[in-house]
Amino acid sequence: MKTKIGIYLAIDTEASGVLPYKNGLIEVAAVVLDKHLNILDQLVVDIKPPKSAKFDPEAMKVNGISMERVENGISYKKFCSAFLKLIKDNFEAKPVIIAQFYPFDNAYLVNVFDKAGYSGLNGEILGNDYIDTKSLTNSFNLISRIKGEELKYPVTSLSKKGGLKEKFGLNGEQFKSHTALGDVMMTVEVLKKLLDLEY
Repeated sequence: MKTKIGIYLAIDTEASGVLPYKNGLIEVAAVVLDKHLNILDQLVVDIKPPKSAKFDPEAMKVNGISMERVENGISYKKFCSAFLKLIKDNFEAKPVIIAQFYPFDNAYLVNVFDKAGYSGLNGEILGNDYIDTKSLTNSFNLISRIKGEELKYPVTSLSKKGGLKEKFGLNGEQFKSHTALGDVMMTVEVLKKLLDLEY
């Protein structure tokens, strides 16, 4: 029998635009981590949103996901079922979420669970504990401002020019920007580097 030793769940979502009530969720990576941030399990899926979902050409250009991939993705309902199984199989308690700009991912996940007929994602399933690497870097910037020092993290984005990927030298296929799994792996690595640097 598998031992449930997951503590953290690193999440990233890719969508067909920035508005959960209008656009659709099209890719998700959720990686289970133990207390040392070692990978235990993962779910990486392409998703086909409902026909009502709108596709912003600019968003699709950024994430590079083709409409063929979208068409071959699983439904919202199947995704929710797989996501819940990942949590049930790996966690005794509610996971602590790790993400880069979690409000975006959370808004999409709540919307998807609602449309698929599930309730209680926030609070009952995921809880309210999360570590947001974007918020962390902004917190360190706040300290720099108070001290009158130069900002440590002038660009808090993962992938924009001068951002965290560039600052921490995260190269290689495993850190491919604007892919759900690549962004998850980057986020976890950024968190590790922030912990090393700041503590």
